Amino acid sequence: QPGEGTRFIVRLPLGDMKEMESVDGRRTAAATAPRVLLVEADGRAATRIVESLAAGGLEVRHAPTVGVADEIVESWPAQVVVISGRPEPAGSGARLRELRLPVVVLTDADSDAVGAWGPRVVRLQSSTGPGAILAALRDLGILTD
Repeated sequence: QPGEGTRFIVRLPLGDMKEMESVDGRRTAAATAPRVLLVEADGRAATRIVESLAAGGLEVRHAPTVGVADEIVESWPAQVVVISGRPEPAGSGARLRELRLPVVVLTDADSDAVGAWGPRVVRLQSSTGPGAILAALRDLGILTD
């Protein structure tokens, strides 16, 4: 509708590191970066977090909901999940819960739902910057210096 606004979500496939060339023409070595699945409904916030985590040496995929995240982990084995915003109801994210991956939850909500994600959950305030997320990933053993 005119005046209502429009939201576009563009998903592009990631390139295969084995097929990429560096600027000087040599093949790059295959990366073995830790895999992070980010669940964030706000596209702008997701872009900011993805860029920061990727700059920290992580391979990151974004899902706008835990339902989409469940679909992603079927073909892309994440090592950790970062959930930003209010945790979704206990029935959502069944596949993620089944995998029992370490989870970093960024939320201001005071909810018991945060602990329901699994045995290794780190809760941070939603205003937390990417540096604190990287520190939490180090605490979980996902990142090593």
